[in-house]
Amino acid sequence: MLAPMADEVAGGDAAGSRFVLVVVAAVVVLAVLVAVTLVVNPGTSSTAPRDRFAEAHATASAWLRAWERDDRKALKGLVEKPDADLASALDAIAALHPSSIRATAGAPVVDGATAHVPFDADVTLPAFGGWHYSGSIPLADVDVKVAPDVAKTEREWRVPFTPSVLHPDLQPGETLALHVSWPKRGVLEADDGTPLPAGHPMASILGSTGRASAAQAKALGPPYEAGDVVGQSGLQAGFEKLLAGSPAADLQLVRAKQVVKVEASFAAKPGVSVRTTLNLAVIAAAEAALGNDGNGAAMVVIKPSTGGILAVVNRPLNGYSRGLVGRYPPGSTFKVITTMALLQKGVTPDTPVTCPKDITVNGRTIANAENEELGNITLRDAFAHSCNTAYIQLAQRLTADDLMNAANALGFNADPSLGTTASTSQYPTPRGLVDLVSSAIGQGRDLVTPLQMASVAASVAAGGYRKPHFVELPGAVVDFRPLPAGTASTLQSLMRLVVSVGTGVKAQVPGAPVAGKTGTAEFGTVPPLHTDAWFISYRNDLASAIVVEDSGLGGDFAAPIAADLYRRVG
Repeated sequence: MLAPMADEVAGGDAAGSRFVLVVVAAVVVLAVLVAVTLVVNPGTSSTAPRDRFAEAHATASAWLRAWERDDRKALKGLVEKPDADLASALDAIAALHPSSIRATAGAPVVDGATAHVPFDADVTLPAFGGWHYSGSIPLADVDVKVAPDVAKTEREWRVPFTPSVLHPDLQPGETLALHVSWPKRGVLEADDGTPLPAGHPMASILGSTGRASAAQAKALGPPYEAGDVVGQSGLQAGFEKLLAGSPAADLQLVRAKQVVKVEASFAAKPGVSVRTTLNLAVIAAAEAALGNDGNGAAMVVIKPSTGGILAVVNRPLNGYSRGLVGRYPPGSTFKVITTMALLQKGVTPDTPVTCPKDITVNGRTIANAENEELGNITLRDAFAHSCNTAYIQLAQRLTADDLMNAANALGFNADPSLGTTASTSQYPTPRGLVDLVSSAIGQGRDLVTPLQMASVAASVAAGGYRKPHFVELPGAVVDFRPLPAGTASTLQSLMRLVVSVGTGVKAQVPGAPVAGKTGTAEFGTVPPLHTDAWFISYRNDLASAIVVEDSGLGGDFAAPIAADLYRRVG
């Protein structure tokens, strides 16, 4: 006979203890079986409880986020079944060219296997503003495959799409359209508020208007469409959006070209008249002084205290805008820039130099105009009498960077950005000593517009550079860059000397003195080379640049025109 177990000997709950052990063992075995089953059969659905309200809100929010960024792939993934109306309904909204869409989902209303989620949408339409409306996203609780190659499905909310999902009034076959009506266009004005008509002599600068091409409308952006009246050139194009304003518009629901409903209306913003810096009295004086006979010529007049362009006049009057677009070698007018660089290197008006009739640099011989020879002189004399050979000697004290920095400080190599067509004046980096000394006397590869050289004269008069401009918008500040310390007053005295005793004496007028610099710029390749006549100057708060093409000495052909201008302006 077997010996009794310890529990039996002890009596009490031995049988109960065995039962507990059996139950625990059974639970362990069951847990293992369940775990094995889950591993072997991963397609078994989860029994975790669903929060169908939270899921509905999440689906509606995902729909709205995808709509905001026009993510059509994501939107297709959220619909109950493919729907051809989805793309056309999205296109109906996109055709309005919204700059942004912001939509917020509200609290879901769940009714069995269906639900709807209210939302508020704010659509921003360029040039018109915000369009606010409310809608509702319907949802259906459907079986959705977890993956295409797996049989398992889960219940998820999907959107049974119709166009009304995007807007409650939108039905299949309908679209949205903006019907626009442009307000009266603003006008360009002179500095005293006088309208400047299209036929004005400044027409090449003012520009014109005409019907927009498809490419122009696309470039301008919404709400412009092909056929709208827009600025085609000049300041009319440069200040298009100020002059045009923005149109009134009705946001229409359209079916078969018939207006079903006006969803929203937007008021027009009238076009703004743009006041320019152009001065009618100065324009008239410049036209009379320049005349309309003789070689091609141009004059630009600037107000030094502001940088505003007062007049741009060309000869012939109906020719192209030589004052803004024409590029010429500046000749000795560039010596203003070279002198500014020399003054920063320690050269003074009393620095001695010689003025032989010609000078040779690295095998290149450069001569003075009319082979002038002045002997032993100073920088002051060289500037007043425009001695090339003296400046070529002095320029060898400069580096390419010295001249480049001086030119750039006065607006060279920068886009004029006037709102109308204008060329950039260039001072390219010299390629060697001959190129450097040639550029220092305004030859070589220097190319400038009369606008640029009028700005140089204005900068000396004001003691610093202001970017020339045609329009001073309210609140805008014109940047002022002072000339290097000590240079402005010296340049002013040297330019006065040019007119009092130097090459510019023909620019003298009674009253306030004229300060200036002559230039005789060679061009062409076949000797004898042709020359353009230059004169840049200022008097009181007027600065000007004049070029007369293929004429001769600047002091003979350009300086007298400046004198005529200043006499007429008074």
